[in-house]
Amino acid sequence: MYLVVIDSYSKWPEIYDTASSTSSDTVIEKMYEFMSRFGIPQTIVSDNGTSFTSHEFKRFCEINGISHVTSPPYHPASNGQAESYVKIVKKGIKSSIMSSSNTKQSKNNLLKFLFDYRNSKHSTTGMSPAELIFGRKLNSRLDRLVPTSSLFASAASSDLINAQKCPQKEEPVRIK
Repeated sequence: MYLVVIDSYSKWPEIYDTASSTSSDTVIEKMYEFMSRFGIPQTIVSDNGTSFTSHEFKRFCEINGISHVTSPPYHPASNGQAESYVKIVKKGIKSSIMSSSNTKQSKNNLLKFLFDYRNSKHSTTGMSPAELIFGRKLNSRLDRLVPTSSLFASAASSDLINAQKCPQKEEPVRIK
């Protein structure tokens, strides 16, 4: 069992292995892990699984000021974005398991799938999830083969750092 979390703005996917337990406590723990990286979401849209309809999960949402919306029972298509990502992630999970000889290799293949997905341009946004989250592409092995792209990236980041430093050196504007 996996918990799939998708940021609706950036399309950034997170996948958490919940094979040991699918309780609301496990889901809450994974949501805290997600929030430690990306902040508290305004809204969570989920199915009507017992983990999401429990008193503990409702309390978790209340404490963190999260609006929780569930899809109508027996109508998962109403949460289309999540359902389409679950389908994509299932394909990634299946291919990582099928191409692996052990659990560790399967996990590594899943992480490689996530890396590729996060670094690929999305048809809706025209940018990769990584670009929307971090403002840049993630470095890949291809970038190591073509060193000029890394030089441009480091030059651009140097310009950005220098641009951020400049206002600190300027004299304050005085109004008389």
